[in-house]
Amino acid sequence: MEEDKAYLKAEWKIEEAARSGSTVLDLENMGLTELPESVGTLVNLTVLKLGYDSNKAGDLNQLRALPSSLVNLTQLRVLKLYNNQLTSVPEVLGNLTQLHELGLDDNPLEPELAAAYREGVETVKAYLREKSKSARKPN
Repeated sequence: MEEDKAYLKAEWKIEEAARSGSTVLDLENMGLTELPESVGTLVNLTVLKLGYDSNKAGDLNQLRALPSSLVNLTQLRVLKLYNNQLTSVPEVLGNLTQLHELGLDDNPLEPELAAAYREGVETVKAYLREKSKSARKPN
C-alpha cells in the first residue's frame, strides 16, 4: 500500500514537472520500488534524482529496474541512483551524450557494470553501448 502511494506521488511530481517545464526532478527518499514510464516524457530534464539523501526525511527507494523511456531524456546531465537495488541499468543510458554525472553507489551492481562504474561515467556509457551492440548481433 505504501508502495502504491509512493508511485502515485512520483507520477504526480512527474506531471507537475511536465506542466512547469522543470529541468530538475527530485524523487529521492520516496520509498519507490518502480519508476513510472512517464518520466520519459520530461525531455528537457537535466537532473534526475532517484537516490537517497541522508539530509532529507523519507524512505530508501528500492528500484530494481529503470524504464527504457529514459532514452528520451537526451538533455540529462545528472542521474543519481544511490542506495537502490539495481543490478543493471538500461542499455539506452549509453546513448545519453549529455550525461556527465552518474551515481550508482550502494547498489548490488553486476560485476561488469560495477567495474565500468569504478572507471567513470564515460566507461559506463561505452560498456552499455557495447552490451547493446552484442545483444543485437545475430547468433
